[in-house]
Amino acid sequence: MDNEKLALVGGRLLDGTGGEPVPHAVIVIDGPQITAIGAAGEIDVPGDCSVMDCHGSTIMPGVMDCHCHREGTRSS
Repeated sequence: MDNEKLALVGGRLLDGTGGEPVPHAVIVIDGPQITAIGAAGEIDVPGDCSVMDCHGSTIMPGVMDCHCHREGTRSS
């Protein structure tokens, strides 16, 4: 799986920088590395990629909830 190439195609990209969403985005991933990202027509999908149709979806960086309450961890 680490060497698999994947292209996410057609989703709306929110890149986390505060910029405008990119409609019909293309994201090319080679193993653990993102190798290309941009609007359709700007990015070529390599022929050896698996393609995931993301039309109707939003693609964005991972989101973490860093706020938590730990139960039963009082110090005496």
